[in-house]
Amino acid sequence: MSVTITKTLDRNKFNVIYYLVGPTTNGRAPLQEFIPNDLCVHSVSTGNPLLLIVKIGLILMKERPDVVFSSVLNLNNKLLLLRNLFKKTKFVVRCDNYLYTYKARQRKIIAKTYGRADIIIAQTEEMRQELLEEVNILESKVVTLQNPVDEETIERKIKEAKNPYPQDGRKRYIASGRFAYQKGFDLLIEAFAEVKRMQPESELYIVGKKDTICKECYQEVKKLIECFGLKDSVHCVGFQANPYVYIKYADCFVLSSRWEGLPNVMIESLYLGTPVAAFKCIPVIERIVTDGVDGFTVDKEDFHALANAMVSASKLGRIHSLYKSADIGDFHNLFELASVPMLANKKTKFFNFLYHHAHNGGRIWNFFYKVYTEFILGCDIPSSTQIGEGFEIFHSAHASVISPGTIIGNNVSLRQNTTIGAKGFSGAEKSPIIQDNVTIGPNVCIIGNITIGTGATIGAGAVVVKDVPSYSVVAGNPARVLNAPNGGGKRRRFKYLISKQYPISMFLTTKKYLEDKKLLKLRIEYITKLQKFVSHDTSIISSNCFAGRIMQDLGMRYNTPTLGLYFFADDYIEFLSNLKHYLTEAKLEFIDQSRYPLANERRAKWIHWYPMGLLDGKVEIQFLHYHTEQEAAEKWYRRASRINWEKLLVIGMEQNLCSVEHIKAFDKLPFERKIFFSSRKLLDLDSNCYLEEFAENGEVGDPYKKADIYYKALVNKFL
Repeated sequence: MSVTITKTLDRNKFNVIYYLVGPTTNGRAPLQEFIPNDLCVHSVSTGNPLLLIVKIGLILMKERPDVVFSSVLNLNNKLLLLRNLFKKTKFVVRCDNYLYTYKARQRKIIAKTYGRADIIIAQTEEMRQELLEEVNILESKVVTLQNPVDEETIERKIKEAKNPYPQDGRKRYIASGRFAYQKGFDLLIEAFAEVKRMQPESELYIVGKKDTICKECYQEVKKLIECFGLKDSVHCVGFQANPYVYIKYADCFVLSSRWEGLPNVMIESLYLGTPVAAFKCIPVIERIVTDGVDGFTVDKEDFHALANAMVSASKLGRIHSLYKSADIGDFHNLFELASVPMLANKKTKFFNFLYHHAHNGGRIWNFFYKVYTEFILGCDIPSSTQIGEGFEIFHSAHASVISPGTIIGNNVSLRQNTTIGAKGFSGAEKSPIIQDNVTIGPNVCIIGNITIGTGATIGAGAVVVKDVPSYSVVAGNPARVLNAPNGGGKRRRFKYLISKQYPISMFLTTKKYLEDKKLLKLRIEYITKLQKFVSHDTSIISSNCFAGRIMQDLGMRYNTPTLGLYFFADDYIEFLSNLKHYLTEAKLEFIDQSRYPLANERRAKWIHWYPMGLLDGKVEIQFLHYHTEQEAAEKWYRRASRINWEKLLVIGMEQNLCSVEHIKAFDKLPFERKIFFSSRKLLDLDSNCYLEEFAENGEVGDPYKKADIYYKALVNKFL
């Protein structure tokens, strides 16, 4: 897809150079045949991941590109690890799959690296929302662009080859993809076995790689083929340089995947006029296929329904799809947009160059400065204004006005239509003081003798008339604090900020990765067992972050709001006692202080400020891993709407002022599957799970670091 997107870029605007990472045949990479001969192509061998990062770094040093683009997870992560070393290059990455399809380790790496990208391309709106929710990517960085169809290549390939099927009147079904669990070819074989009973003369062709890492899955599918007696009817033809002729001349294309990013081959099938039968493995499938017009869709993994859909689709004949793929021009515009900030940086450098000369008293420089700021940039920033180093302007700071008495610290960024000045007109009133590392959004008004603290962020359209705490986020009219990181004290906060700086951040990330890997080894033997009773559509309700631990390890979508937070025991029992009301009807409001002194003490010591919520004025929630009230509210309501009431797993833990009475109250709750982890032997309570490891503590331990203990208990309880 990277080749499809970039090979048609305007040669007058872009000099496109390809580095194809992977194995080669006779010195050529498989993708090279899709690249026009006039473009420069290099092959890069794979191997040791660290060595590959070094190779990529050397390539970037050699080429010094304006924009670098990648659309494969393993390459995206490696590129973004180098982001801070190439500050003049814009990094654009494309997501190739949904987050929930990745393993927990992969999602952690994404969370650490994707925030460094300048632009992230999501293939669907659902994929974009997932990035915003689960990885906390800035909304302005993520754009939704569905995959385009490479019409030129498809038409050329069709002309180059003939119909590969015998002209004997049989129905031909086609599926395409590498042999992997994701592609669901095992389900396809079971569905085709039923199709054969309805259409005895039909045949199934599977086009896709079946060697190397795909060999094991291929052997399993082969056994199924033999088991159903389909050896003469199912043809696994391997990788084909021209799969399009197989698709065009088939009677039906079948998508049997358990999950997809965006099913490109299915979209290409519709373009070629071949009807499809598909599992609704992702929401976008139903928006691509119009039932009865260009194919049929059925529930995921229901191979009986898929068989019927295949037969029905094969009777549609040649179709004209209503689906319109993305315009390749949208991607071209995106890459042009990616280079715009480079111009902005040049404007900033020239502004700072002129400002420093004009501010130091040079009359001729002051003339040039006024011409540049007032007539070219269109802003009014007097040269007498005190401005520190690293001042940045975006969008020329157009229509922005700053009073001469304003004091601006180091590394402050300013956007368009912003006013910073004194309240009155007499000149006696003092202007604002903007401290270091402040980010000011567009259309902001900062008025009066006030101080904007170090590291603060002023949201778009804010009217600021009061002091703003350091490292806080404010927005609104009048501006109110959305996030005030007052936790942990200055020393702990300083350590937190230092930990975010490169290369310390890389060292700590590596250290955490090794720790997580060590803990994963303790959990790994139980993860496959958990999958036997915790399906992908199970909703887990927990009193703390434990639900998130399970969902990450099992690669589940977040379909519960009880993630990244905790309840005190009184609140959790009340919450569970009227669960449906609190998740579907209750209003979430936010409070400044908890009714529990322990909660206020914990927040004061935490590395960042976090919101405290209240459901219907009764149930208090500590949103421990959230940074703003808006984030907490949006994720709570969105995830609550995904609850699967038919598949609930309810978990309680002896923590947060929990007593025996709370455990007894939990045991009486009418949930079919529930478990309460405690340090007490309460044999008369069916739901109580005694954990001997915590017997001397008076409560159970960390659900993340000690997850293997909890997993073992869950398996013993429900298997």
